[in-house]
Amino acid sequence: KLADEKDPSQTQITNFHPGALLTDQVREKGMAESISNWDDMSLPGSFAVWCASDEAAFLHGRFVWSAWDVEELKSGPIRDRLDKDRQFLRIGVHGL
Repeated sequence: KLADEKDPSQTQITNFHPGALLTDQVREKGMAESISNWDDMSLPGSFAVWCASDEAAFLHGRFVWSAWDVEELKSGPIRDRLDKDRQFLRIGVHGL
């Protein structure tokens, strides 16, 4: 809702999942490096910087994963749907 009230050129709002990160807390729960293809620890920070750029303004008000391919988000079928469907990748109770 807040994103609908803000102009992305003034305040850009994008929610994102940081990815599958092998943190100390995850290791404490018994997870090992060998059980998954973990994302690089720098991924969420790098993605956040990109999300704040003018290039990512089309994601304003959306929820994405930092592990998604930026080029696929920027063009092709995903971008087409983002441009056509105002509710696509938005979190909330739709229809209210």
